[in-house]
Amino acid sequence: MTRFKTGVALVASALVMVGLTQPRASVTPTAPPSAQHGLSHEVSHEFNDAAYGAFATPSTVAALRPLGSSRDYSLLFPAESDAPYARWDPCKPVYWRVNPRWAPKGALADLRGAFARVHAASGLTFVYRGTTTLVPGTAAYATANTDGYIIVAWAPDGSTTLIPKAPRGLPRLMGRAGGVSTTRYGATDGKLYATIDKAYVLLSTSFPSLAGGFGWGNRYGWQGTRGLLDMHELGHAVGLDHARGKTQVMYPAAQHMLANWGAGDLAGLRLVGTAAGCVPALAS
Repeated sequence: MTRFKTGVALVASALVMVGLTQPRASVTPTAPPSAQHGLSHEVSHEFNDAAYGAFATPSTVAALRPLGSSRDYSLLFPAESDAPYARWDPCKPVYWRVNPRWAPKGALADLRGAFARVHAASGLTFVYRGTTTLVPGTAAYATANTDGYIIVAWAPDGSTTLIPKAPRGLPRLMGRAGGVSTTRYGATDGKLYATIDKAYVLLSTSFPSLAGGFGWGNRYGWQGTRGLLDMHELGHAVGLDHARGKTQVMYPAAQHMLANWGAGDLAGLRLVGTAAGCVPALAS
């Protein structure tokens, strides 16, 4: 059985004053309007400084224990009646290629940093295999053999099927990620295993003012950082879906926060990482 999961997205948010939810009418011309969840309900883009302590600094926050609940995670390919949850085989390398054509300055360094953070949290081994001309959401990508790879690319909104141009006043997607899972029986033990066979990350070029790195990001305007965005989308690529709490990297709207994994993020990454054990040779 083969399962496909596409279009898991991170929605952009913009705050004019950190710590407040801005009514649409009060947003300044330099800050985009409040976003909505990519499905149906409105999200609140407020940032509560008390979540980190009134006098916390980035250096002290990094040393604190992960925030939120360790139960706050979900899986991209959860277990079903006829299949277990899907994951990459942690005893094999996960290869990745990048299409740098539309990459902002400094974006490749942030991407490498995000891969390193996913590795540290999950134990998965990522091996860079160079550049590619493929762009997820295009006909060329759909017909290419990308088994065993995560393909990462940037593209203008509307140039692919994955990130359309958002009508004025509607949510704007910062990125999308998805993958393909196959369920087969173990050749030696006869048990069912579901493996992620390939995945992609597509990032929008519509956020040139998004801060680079993994720090707090902009105080005004677009919230989050490129590092936070990369970690979020790579989290999807290795098997995580969205979290409920705003302290998690996998929360579906960008927040004014350090790009540190939350307790739920870490629990989910352990579940899809080396802690789950190797996948044996699978029957064809």
